[in-house]
Amino acid sequence: MPRVFKQLSYFFQMEGDYVTAWRYCEEALAICRDIKEGHLTMIVLNAMGDLALAQKNTLQARGYYREALEICLNLKNKRSIADLLLDFAEILCREAQYMKSARLQGFAETLLKEADSLTESRLADIKRMADIPKKCLGKDSYRKEFDIGRTLKLEQAVEIAIRQEE
Repeated sequence: MPRVFKQLSYFFQMEGDYVTAWRYCEEALAICRDIKEGHLTMIVLNAMGDLALAQKNTLQARGYYREALEICLNLKNKRSIADLLLDFAEILCREAQYMKSARLQGFAETLLKEADSLTESRLADIKRMADIPKKCLGKDSYRKEFDIGRTLKLEQAVEIAIRQEE
């Protein structure tokens, strides 16, 4: 049932009916919490983060993504961790924190390669996400930060993601 609610939420989000989309996400999340289903809870939280980001609410998106990331870390799911770090990279870019965004992009790409999950669509997402930081930092500076991200440890990448500017 939570999967159905999540899909309904996505449908209403695409239709621009954010109120109904939120209602279905909240229903799905409540069920997931009741049945204590970690992976599905993470998926719903990620969807709620996406919904908040679509409404330009980066603070709320951060909260949902952070909770989803905590679940992913407990599940040790590299692909989902990388996807969530890319979500954080998008938030950082929206907050004009381009160096941090580039580092998370580099780390996520490395993690996706390790998980044998670097698909063409994920690579395209990373390249699309890189456009703004490249313009703001310059191509050379962006590449330097991206390469630094490739060398990070998981804990360092998580710290970049969850730490908010004061």
